[in-house]
Amino acid sequence: MDAVARTPRRILLVGGGGREHALAVRLAGEPGVAAVVALPGSDAIAGVRGVSVVPGDPLDASVVVAAARAARVDLAVIGPEAPLAAGVADALVAAGIPTFGPTAAAARIESSKAFCHAIADAAGVRMARAGAFAAPGPALAFAAELSAGGRGIVIKADAWPRARASRSVTRSTRRRWPLARSSSARVPRRPMLPGSSSRSASAGRRPA
Repeated sequence: MDAVARTPRRILLVGGGGREHALAVRLAGEPGVAAVVALPGSDAIAGVRGVSVVPGDPLDASVVVAAARAARVDLAVIGPEAPLAAGVADALVAAGIPTFGPTAAAARIESSKAFCHAIADAAGVRMARAGAFAAPGPALAFAAELSAGGRGIVIKADAWPRARASRSVTRSTRRRWPLARSSSARVPRRPMLPGSSSRSASAGRRPA
């Protein structure tokens, strides 16, 4: 069987950002691909020839599975990190839909910086010094220690950005150090390593 015959004819693309726009262009242009359906897509993605968009929450696995079935897709491609962390790939595979994207367990190394650091520590991989916290006090003390070295501080919410502990730690630290860089990932609360919190933030500096 040649490569064109093996190419999925109908593809569901999950996401709506710039990365997914690039994927839409590439996938729609592949020989043998008849249609690409993007959920939720964007105006730019809708303008790609051979691509249509459907509304829906990309973090809701049941919505994504229903869209994949309705479009009769041969393959689902998940672009963003958040749907992967939400278990969308797991749900698609369980529904019998071939899927390009890691399981929630595999995606956790990207969606949880605390978990990533724990894995790196266990493997002896050198990373920036970091700590995970569920309350502002210890986080502020740790950030002060890092700041004393004259290096920048990065704050990362390790659960839903609306989680009270993560939000409080981030706001308190940024009030103390306005130039601290901060970012949040929309990922669901998942069990972390024993003794750690699913609602935490981390701050670190690159090793010298």
